[in-house]
Amino acid sequence: WNATVMLIVFLTVSSLLIKLRETLKQEQTLGRTDRLTGVPNKRLFLELAEMEVKKVHRYRHPLTVVNLDIDDFKLFNQNLGRNLGDELLYTVAQSLKNSIRETDIIGRIGENEFSIILPGIGYELATSVICRLKSQLLETMENHQWSVTFSVAEVAFNNPPNSIDEMLHQADHLMYVVNNNGKNCIKHKTATVAYKCWFGKRKIIANKTFTV
Repeated sequence: WNATVMLIVFLTVSSLLIKLRETLKQEQTLGRTDRLTGVPNKRLFLELAEMEVKKVHRYRHPLTVVNLDIDDFKLFNQNLGRNLGDELLYTVAQSLKNSIRETDIIGRIGENEFSIILPGIGYELATSVICRLKSQLLETMENHQWSVTFSVAEVAFNNPPNSIDEMLHQADHLMYVVNNNGKNCIKHKTATVAYKCWFGKRKIIANKTFTV
C-alpha cells in the first residue's frame, strides 16, 4: 500500500513539474514574441540583431536594415475596426516572414512598424529583395480588398557600426524622409559611418561612405 501511494505521489509531482516547465517555457516565449503577429517583439528582435552584428563583423559581411510602416494604420482602424486592424497586422507579419530567408530577422518594433535585418546582403541585392517584398504585400492587400500601402526605408551597410541602435537610427531617419514625402514609397541608401582603427597606441578615427 505504501509503495502504491508513493508511486502515485511521484507520478503526480512529475506531472505537475512537466506542466510547470511547459508553462514557464510558454511564458518565456510569449514575453519575447509579439502576441498578435507571432513574430519577435522589439526586445527579442534587438537581441537577435545584436548577435547578427557580431557575426557580420567577424566575417566582414555586409548587412542591410529595413524599416517598414503600414501607412495610415490608425485611419484603417478607425474606419474598419480594431479586429480588422489586428488581422491586417497579422497578415503583413506573416507575409513578410514567409518571404524572407530563415537567416533573416524580422520583428514588430511599433504599432504599425516592422524591422528586418538582411545579413550578408548589400545595397543592390537588398533593393531587389525589398521591391519584391513590397510587391508581394500589395498583392496580398489586393486579395483581401484592403486599400493599404507601405512605406519602406532601407539602409545598406558594407561595414556595419557596432551598435544595432545606430543602424536603426539611420533607418528611422530615412523613414522620416519617406513620411515627409507622401509615404507609399521605398527609400534606399548606403550608410556613412564612423570607423575606428588602432595602430599601436594611436587611434585614428575617420568617416567613410560605403557603396556596394
